[in-house]
Amino acid sequence: MSAARLSLLRSAPLLLLAACGQMAVDGQVVTVTGDPIPGARVTAIGANCATTAGEDGRFALPCLPGTYTLVVNMDGYVEQKVEVEATERKRYDLGKTVLVALPTEKGVFLFEENRYRSMEPAWLTRSIDEGEVKARRYCLDIQGSTATRLAAGSHALFDNESPGWRPFKLDAEGCAYRDQKDGRGQWVVTYKEKPDYQEQTLATGKKVAMMELPPGDYFIAHWDQGFFTTDPSDKHRYTGYWLSVGGG
Repeated sequence: MSAARLSLLRSAPLLLLAACGQMAVDGQVVTVTGDPIPGARVTAIGANCATTAGEDGRFALPCLPGTYTLVVNMDGYVEQKVEVEATERKRYDLGKTVLVALPTEKGVFLFEENRYRSMEPAWLTRSIDEGEVKARRYCLDIQGSTATRLAAGSHALFDNESPGWRPFKLDAEGCAYRDQKDGRGQWVVTYKEKPDYQEQTLATGKKVAMMELPPGDYFIAHWDQGFFTTDPSDKHRYTGYWLSVGGG
């Protein structure tokens, strides 16, 4: 989030703050529906000041004047970081800081419409070419899968103690992965393209991944013990999610 100069909230307590050589940042911590989050923690990184929100989600954080990164967090929510330029001895209004609740069930979830939600199930199927060069293809089962449709741009995934996952960009034939045997009988990867993403660990087993998705088709594959996760009902099918990304 880019730094923004915060506006003056009120002037009545200014004399008290000036006498202490401090300023204060006021604000409120709320959910995406506007409900207060009592007990949310507000900390100024690099400064010896922190506080917690009251029952109405409101807080007042007194610090020495300066430029700070405020971290707002609460168990069960995605933390927010806000750059604050508060260089004068007065009160500043941070306004409302919105925290997004994390799912409690295990799995991989997509952030959309201010919440993390489950994605539609999809499958890859494996086919083998027994020609002169033995080759395998792992391609989307279009008939058996449902697309999760998105606009191009940056998207967030939340991993809550899942066995693992890997993102793949599908090629023109809808394949996520191809390999073939070389002259020594070893499998060599011939196609495997992944979108760019960055992960942030929130706690043990809980991670948020920010992923940049240009227009195209992608497969978020369940990933267990170093390879695609097999569908229990068919060892030649592999589970995951199909993301169909349109123009931004």
